[in-house]
Amino acid sequence: MPAGGKTQSFPRFIGIGGGPASGKSFLAEMLQANRSLPADAVIHDPDLVMQAIPQYVAESKIDPISAFKKWELPARYLSHIILLEALKAGYNIIYIRTFALPDSLRLVNIAKKNGI
Repeated sequence: MPAGGKTQSFPRFIGIGGGPASGKSFLAEMLQANRSLPADAVIHDPDLVMQAIPQYVAESKIDPISAFKKWELPARYLSHIILLEALKAGYNIIYIRTFALPDSLRLVNIAKKNGI
């Protein structure tokens, strides 16, 4: 969660979508660098969660394909939990995903339900 644990009166849900390896994370980084996105937002990006798992990092240096296959679903699950908690708490959300996934529409509807 963002530093200070402060929720927003009018939180925003910002979606950045595209296919695999289309530059979603790169775009988010550029928008953050230009201060075009809320600095205190919770970023929903399973790839960032995966890169924060020490075992994934170590295994990816030896066999990146096997490490990705092993850790993709656990990272996706963890990022989903983080996102749901952030939505409930009223944080700004930056949602970086392939919007073709069935879960994406459901999460957008949860955000709407929570006033985001």
